[in-house]
Amino acid sequence: MRRLALIRAGVCCAVFLGAAAAGAHLRAVGGSLVDLLARSEGVVLVEVTAATEDAPASRTQMRRIRSLGGVVPPEEFALGNALSPMRYAGGQKAIVVLTRENDRWQAIQLAGEGLVLAPSEPDAATLAYVSALWKATHEAEPDGDLGLQLRGGLRLPHRKLRLLAALDLAELAHHKPGLSPAARAALRKDLEDPELDPAARLALSRALGDS
Repeated sequence: MRRLALIRAGVCCAVFLGAAAAGAHLRAVGGSLVDLLARSEGVVLVEVTAATEDAPASRTQMRRIRSLGGVVPPEEFALGNALSPMRYAGGQKAIVVLTRENDRWQAIQLAGEGLVLAPSEPDAATLAYVSALWKATHEAEPDGDLGLQLRGGLRLPHRKLRLLAALDLAELAHHKPGLSPAARAALRKDLEDPELDPAARLALSRALGDS
C-alpha cells in the first residue's frame, strides 16, 4: 500500500508541474523521481559508450559504473529506448532508471527526465540520496521519514535532482499522510536560507502552503 501511494503521488507530481503558475520553466525537469524509481526494477550509474540510436536499433550502449539499487545489468549492456527516448551522447555519465525483460534492459526515463551528470559529478551524497530513495520506494514498510529523505536532495550539486526533490515534496504534502511535523519544521528552516535554489524555493513554498 505504501508503495502504491508513492506511485500515485509521483504521477500527480506531473500535474502539479504543469499547473504551477509562474513556474513554467520547471516543466523541462520532467515528472517525479519518486515515480520513476517506484516503477523501476533498478537504478544504475553509467557511462555512455555509444550515443543513442534510433530505430531499428533503438538503444544506447552503456557501461555500468555502479548499481544504486535493484537488478544489476552487466558491465557492458544496451539500454532499449523508451517510447519518447532520452538521448545520450557518447562519454556522458548518467543515472539511469530501468526495467529488465528477460535478458533485455529497457529505459523508463523519457525525453526530459534524464539525469546526465557534470564532469565533477557524481558525488557521494548524490549517489547515497538516489540509492536511499530507491530503497524507500521498494520497501513494503519503509523506514524513516520520506519527507526528510527528499529534503536531502535540496542541496545536491545536480540542479535537476534539487528541483525534483522539491516537486516530490510538494506533491507529498498534498497526499495523506502528508509531510510529518519534523519535515515541515525542517523545510520551513530551509526556506529561510538565502542560498536555497530559487526554483526549489517556489515548489517548497507551495508544499507548505505559503503561496
